[in-house]
Amino acid sequence: MTAYINLIKSLLNCPNGEELSLLQANAELVDQEFVQVMKSVAAQMAEAGNENSAKWLLALAAELAEILGISSTSPPAPLLQGEGRNTPPLPSSKGELGGLGYTSVTLQDYLNFLISVLQIVEDDNRPQSIYPLLQNNLNKLDDKLAHILTVWAKETLAKLEPEVAESLAEAILSFSNLMGQFTLGNIASNKEIAIAGYQAVVPIFSQSDFPKDWVMTQNNLANAYCDRIRGNRADNLEKAITHYHNALRFLSQSDFRQDWAATQNNLAAAYFDRIRGDRAENLEKAITHYHNALLVRTQSDFPQYWAMTQNNLAATYSQRIGGDRAENLEAAIAHCHNALLVCTQSDSPQQWANTQNNLAIAYCKRIHGDRAENLEAAIAHFNNTLLVYTQSDFPQYWATKTNLGNAYSDRIRGDRAENLEAAIAHYDNALLVCTQSDFPQQWAMTQNNLGNAYSYRIGGDRAENLEAAIAHYHNALLVYTPNRFPIECFQTSQNLGNLAWNTQDFKLAIQSYQLAIQAVEQSRNWVIDEERRQEILTESIYVYERIIQAYLNIGEIGKALESTERFRCQRLVELMASDVLNPGGEITPEVQALLIDYEELQQQINSLRFNSQTEATPALTKSRRLPDEQVLAAIQSEIQKLEEQKQQVWKQLRRYDPVLAGQIQVEHLKLNQIQELIENDTTALLSLYTTGDDTHIFILLKDQSPQVYTCKGQGIETFQNWIAKNWFDSYIGANAEWRENIETFLQELAQRLQLKDLISQYLIGIEELIIVPHLRLHQMPFAALPIDGIETFPRKGARRQ
Repeated sequence: MTAYINLIKSLLNCPNGEELSLLQANAELVDQEFVQVMKSVAAQMAEAGNENSAKWLLALAAELAEILGISSTSPPAPLLQGEGRNTPPLPSSKGELGGLGYTSVTLQDYLNFLISVLQIVEDDNRPQSIYPLLQNNLNKLDDKLAHILTVWAKETLAKLEPEVAESLAEAILSFSNLMGQFTLGNIASNKEIAIAGYQAVVPIFSQSDFPKDWVMTQNNLANAYCDRIRGNRADNLEKAITHYHNALRFLSQSDFRQDWAATQNNLAAAYFDRIRGDRAENLEKAITHYHNALLVRTQSDFPQYWAMTQNNLAATYSQRIGGDRAENLEAAIAHCHNALLVCTQSDSPQQWANTQNNLAIAYCKRIHGDRAENLEAAIAHFNNTLLVYTQSDFPQYWATKTNLGNAYSDRIRGDRAENLEAAIAHYDNALLVCTQSDFPQQWAMTQNNLGNAYSYRIGGDRAENLEAAIAHYHNALLVYTPNRFPIECFQTSQNLGNLAWNTQDFKLAIQSYQLAIQAVEQSRNWVIDEERRQEILTESIYVYERIIQAYLNIGEIGKALESTERFRCQRLVELMASDVLNPGGEITPEVQALLIDYEELQQQINSLRFNSQTEATPALTKSRRLPDEQVLAAIQSEIQKLEEQKQQVWKQLRRYDPVLAGQIQVEHLKLNQIQELIENDTTALLSLYTTGDDTHIFILLKDQSPQVYTCKGQGIETFQNWIAKNWFDSYIGANAEWRENIETFLQELAQRLQLKDLISQYLIGIEELIIVPHLRLHQMPFAALPIDGIETFPRKGARRQ
C-alpha cells in the first residue's frame, strides 16, 4: 500500500509529460490493485475539493484498467484513513491534459495494433512480412506503445498457461528483435519498445527447463542497451555488461560455440566503450574477451568474424594503457594486417575501411621504425579509408579528412609548403561535414588544427595567415572550454597565446594565457597523483612566466604580481595536501572516508575524459554503434553528474575539516588581499619570481601601487641552478668547504639580487620585510645577506612566508 501511495504521489507531482516514464520505471507496481488504489485516492481528493487532480487521476486509472483488461467500474479498494489527503493540489492544466496524453491515437488503437502485430509475428517473423505493417503505423511506434507493451505483457502472460505464455513470449521476443533493427520512425522509441519487450519476457523464459530463449533474450537486451539512445549512457553500458555476463552463465564454448564467441566479442566491445570503472582495467578485460572470441572465431572456420575481432583488438591495443606503449602499437598494426587478410575493399568495404583507418592511426603514433616512413604509410591508409567513407555515403566518418590533414601537417617528406597547403585543404573538406552543431568536438579539433596550419603556413600573405590562424583558434575555444575540455583548451589557448606573443600583441597573449592557466589548474585539480601534477606543471610553467612578463610589458604590475602569487599559491597548497608535506598526519575516519570518495570520483572522471579521446574505430559488432557525438554527449553528461557528486563530497569534507578542504580546492588571492598582509607604513612585502631569463622582485607597500625591480639575466639556469650548485650541492658534497665559503656565497647572492639598488630605490625607511621566495630561494638566509654598509634591515625584521 505504501508503494502504491508513493507512486501515485509521484505521478501527481511529476512534470507534465513524464508520467509514462515514471510508470514504466515502476512497472512491477502497475496491476489491478494499483488501479483500485488510484480510484480510492481520487475519491478522497474529490472530497477534499481537489477536483482537477481527482479527475486526472481517475482518467489515468481508467486508461490503465483498459490496458490491463480489467473493469473500470470496479469499486474502490479500501484505503487507510488519511492516506492521500495531504497530496498538494495541482494546476488545472494537469487535469486538462487527460491521462497519458492519447490524443489522435486512442488507447484502443495501440492495443489493437499490438495484438495484430503479435499475431502476424507468431505466424511469420520475417522482416518483409512485418515491416510494411510497422511502416503503416509509425504514429503508434512511440514511448506510449513501449509502456503499454510492458504493462499488458506482464498482466497477460501471468494469466496464461505455461505453454501458451511461452508461445506469446516468443512472439514478443521476435517483435522486439524486429523493432530493434527497424530504421523508420523514431529510432530512440523503437529501441525503447524493443527493450520493453525483452524485459517483459525474461520472467517467462527464466522458468523454462531449457533456457535457450532466456540466454538469447539476455544477449539481445545487452545489445539493445549498448545501442540505447535514451537514458544515461554509463548506466546503459553497465546493464549491457550485466546481461552479457548473464548470457555467458549458460553458454559454454563447447556446446554453443558461435553464440559463446559472439557474446565474448560483444562483451569486449562493451568494456571498450565502458564509462565507469578504471579505463586501463576495462581495456584489459576487453582484450581478454576478444582473445576468448578468437578461440572459436578462427580464420579457417569463421574468416569474417575472425577479421572483425582482429580489427577490434587492433583498436583496443591502440588505446591500451597497460603494457609497453611501443609494443601495444606494434600489436595494433599486426592485428590490422591480420584483418586485411580477409577483409577486402570489394567484399567487405566498410570493414576494410575501418581497418585502414585504425592502421593509419597506429602508424601515426608508431614509435618503432622510421618516422618519415610511418607517416607515409599513415597517409596511404587514410586515403584508402576515404575510398569507401565518402562524404555522401558516410558523412560521420568524413572526419578522417582531419586525420589526413594532421598527417600532412606532420609530414617529413615532400615540400613543406605543399604539405601545409594539402593539410589546410583536408581540414577545410572535413568542415563540410563536421559542423559545430552536429559534430562539435571534431569541429573544434579541426579549427585548432587549421589555426596551427595557418600559423606555420609558408604560402600566401603572412599577415592574412596570422589573422586566419587567430580566427580558427577562437572558433575552437567556443567548444574547448576549461571546464569541459581542459587539455584541449590548454593546447588551443597556448597556441593562440604563443602566436600573439610572437607578434607582440600582449593583450591577446594575456587573454589566451589566462584561459590556458584556468585549463591547467582544472587539469591539476582532477589529478590525484602528485607526480602527474608535477608533470602538468612542468609542461605548462612557461605559460605562467609569459603571462607575468606580458603584464609587465604593458605596465600592469599588480596583475603580474597576482599571477605570480596564483601560481605559487596553487603549488604550495597542492604540496600541503600531498603526502610530501603531510606525512603521518592525523585524519579522522570520517574525513578519510570522504577523501577516498573524492579520489574515486576523480578517478572515474579522469577515466571518462580519457574515454572521450578515443580515436580508433572498432569493427561493427552484431549491433550498430551509437554515433560518436551521441557517445561523447553521454560521456559529458556523466562527467557533469560525477562533478556534482564530487562537489557534494567536498562540502561534507569542509564541514569536518575546512583546512584540508581548502587544500583540495584553492581560492586565489587578489592584489587587495595580498596588500592586507602589510600592517603599517614601515613594512614591505617582497615577492620574488624567477623566469627563464630574469628574476623579478615585486615590492608592495601599504596603500601604494606595486612596483617591480628586475634582476636582468638572473634566470633559471644562470641564477637558480647557480644556487643549487654552490649552496645545496656544496653543502652535501663538501660541507667543510661550504662553511668556509658561506660569506663569499652570500655576498655574490646579494650582488645578483642587486640588493643595494633595490633598497636605495624602494626600501628607504622600511623596518620590516615580508619575503616570499621562489624555488631555491626558500632556503636562503635573507637576514644574513650583506648590504654593503647600508643599515636598513634591523636584524629582527626579515619574515619569510
